[in-house]
Amino acid sequence: MQNNPKDTCSFYDCLGFLIDYFQKTATPETVLSGLPVVDDNITMKVFVQAAARAGIKVEIRKIPLTKLLRERLPAIVLMRDHTAVFATEYLAQQKSVRAYYGKGSEANAELSLERLAAGYLGYAMFVSPIDEISLEQQHAEIDKSRHWFRRSIFRSWRVYRDVLFSSFMINVFALASPIFIMNVYDRVVPNHAIETLWVLVSGILIIFAFDLVLRVLRGYFIDTAGRRVDIELSSMLFEHVLGIRMGDRPASVGAFANHLDEFESVRNFITSATVTAFIDLPFVVLFLLVIWFVGGNIVVVPLVAIPLILTYALVLQPFIKAAITRVSHGAAQKNATLVESLVGIETIKLLGAESRQQHKWEQAVEFISRWAIRSRLLSASVVNAAVFLQQLSTIGVVAYGVYLITSGSLSLGGLIAAVILTSRVLAPMAQVANLTTHYHQVTTALKTIDSIMRLPSERQQDKSYLTQPHIRGEIEFDKVTFSYPQQPVPALNNVTLKIAPGEHVGVIGRTGSGKSTLGKLIAGLYADNTGFVRLDGLDVRHIAPSVLRSHIGYVTQDVMLFDGSMRDNISFGGRTVPDEQLIVAAEISGVMSTVRRHPDGFDMHIGERGSGLSGGQRQEVAVARAILRDPPVIILDEPTTSMDNATEAKLKEKLKPYLQGKTLILITHKSSMLDLVDRLIVLEEGRIIANGNKADVIRTLQTLAAPG
Repeated sequence: MQNNPKDTCSFYDCLGFLIDYFQKTATPETVLSGLPVVDDNITMKVFVQAAARAGIKVEIRKIPLTKLLRERLPAIVLMRDHTAVFATEYLAQQKSVRAYYGKGSEANAELSLERLAAGYLGYAMFVSPIDEISLEQQHAEIDKSRHWFRRSIFRSWRVYRDVLFSSFMINVFALASPIFIMNVYDRVVPNHAIETLWVLVSGILIIFAFDLVLRVLRGYFIDTAGRRVDIELSSMLFEHVLGIRMGDRPASVGAFANHLDEFESVRNFITSATVTAFIDLPFVVLFLLVIWFVGGNIVVVPLVAIPLILTYALVLQPFIKAAITRVSHGAAQKNATLVESLVGIETIKLLGAESRQQHKWEQAVEFISRWAIRSRLLSASVVNAAVFLQQLSTIGVVAYGVYLITSGSLSLGGLIAAVILTSRVLAPMAQVANLTTHYHQVTTALKTIDSIMRLPSERQQDKSYLTQPHIRGEIEFDKVTFSYPQQPVPALNNVTLKIAPGEHVGVIGRTGSGKSTLGKLIAGLYADNTGFVRLDGLDVRHIAPSVLRSHIGYVTQDVMLFDGSMRDNISFGGRTVPDEQLIVAAEISGVMSTVRRHPDGFDMHIGERGSGLSGGQRQEVAVARAILRDPPVIILDEPTTSMDNATEAKLKEKLKPYLQGKTLILITHKSSMLDLVDRLIVLEEGRIIANGNKADVIRTLQTLAAPG
């Protein structure tokens, strides 16, 4: 029997084996991109989502091991130690299973049944490939017929079905009280039928008990459905926001954040018990029929009141909607001012711009307050009108009922029942009127969020990306022209260049000449360009973004650090790395000197946006990030602008041996950093004006700059 040194595998490795087994054109990195994974800890839910992205259907079920082995292989057998076994075949004679660990005969091992049974959790994942045609049709179905919000609501249709059933029974039970009172007044009281009274009391108490249970269950069902929808929509929204292409992101971060925050109004609406008012609305017809059955023509009174309430509410809807829309726009501006001020507080203080920001803030607050008061007044008038008409209806039913009693066509019990039923009919109308404000808030928020969800994502589910596990580092720009959004002047204009694998190239030029844009296009941050940017001969737009960036170490011009420890910031966003790898990156970048001086070492807290570090230290962390996973391509965009000369010299000294065999693109204004490169590219207004050996280019530039 052939045994694997490790007879179980992690979910991450098992996902890779599954993709390989079904020969799918994907990698674990591509299908996991954007899913909630931290330190390679993949939950079963994430595993199912990732497999679906790869075109593999996964179902989790509880099943006895004997039945699983004889009927349902291949399957992923879940173990108690949070690992798994990808079992492909049951070998009855050997009393073992064949486990798949990737390509090659040595990777496929036999695992004893005894070992499998000892660790079996009781659950398994049944796996099967999704037909490519069906997958394309599924994507087309989603794109054409189902809105992202409706699709999430539809997934909880069983829960809403139970809500509708509960509402139906609650409204039927609501008829019991007026009928009970009518019978007491009309039959029990005149005939002194005490025994009948207690029979009726017993019956109504039983009905009220069932009504109480159903109301509790209905509230629970609504909360459950709302919670499911909230979790799914929130996850879907944030995943899409992180995946939006850089060129399509809104200009104002504050306004963008406010638009995302508007999802709270949607969540509150779908989880609110007041939404039952809409569910109860169709049952108004049932109560009107009962009123007609009990009181005859007295039903005319609520029939007149209902259209009056609805008409008044509908007339005010355009004004309420306009006010709420303006409140939403004002809130976005207010939030934009807040975020802008918090991020740039040092600059505001240094420039004495507090008054300017205070003025913008008070303008936004005053605008919101003015339109919020108007929307509340309009909404309150709808509710007040509904209550007023409800009171008039009660008086009208009583007054009309007296005439009907006098004429002998209505009993006293029937009148009381009609009064109760009239209140029951008009109550949903008042609630619906009260919900108009919330409804417009929700529709306004949904339109805003829908516009965000329609922004193109760089992770396109229906696109088959190329996988390139080994990158040599050859970079080519072929007649590339690129302009940033809302910018008429191109940042790059008909750029053509080629960088060989392992070549060290420096990019210099004046401010705004397009140097940083070169790096961003190589990393695939922007893709709306004419021409081609290729990595190892492949268009970067055809390589999965997560795979592309895993092969590129990038130090951006503006270093962004996050609240947390030094270790967290160096390994931010990647898979778990060994401590040895972390220490090597820290030594090369110079971070180690900071770590050694701090009592907490790599666990030192550096504060939000790196507030606990100097500018040079932040750049050292950025360099450590870039080289942590030993990528074949390194892009350094002004990596030492905040470093002193001694620190910069140490960094260059340690980088030189590390960069051997790697492709380096160094973007800098500092001539001292050019010791790392052998070739120079000079940009001017988005065009290459010089490209060649470093010494030759520098000599040419000096000649052009010489007087005379």
